[in-house]
Amino acid sequence: MGLYERWTATGEDATGKIAVHAFTAALREVARGRRTVAQLVTVFALDADDQADLNALGAHYTALGTVLAKEQWLLDLHGVMVLAEAGIYNKAQCTDALGF
Repeated sequence: MGLYERWTATGEDATGKIAVHAFTAALREVARGRRTVAQLVTVFALDADDQADLNALGAHYTALGTVLAKEQWLLDLHGVMVLAEAGIYNKAQCTDALGF
């Protein structure tokens, strides 16, 4: 399915929905070292497609280098996820807004 589809799921597809606020909070916990990626995978029941998306997010985050750049990107990610959940951003707009 992929993370975008899980963030934007509605109707019959909503059974696999991931709440964007909970997901970004969990990402911050991973970034701070309080949780592991494996725990995030378990908590959100991420499948192979979701994990591939998560790995892409993680690789981009790691490549940013500075703590300030990483923090700003996490804020941007949260905003993009909220816009996607609201139906304002499509998948291509999310990818473009996040820089990869």
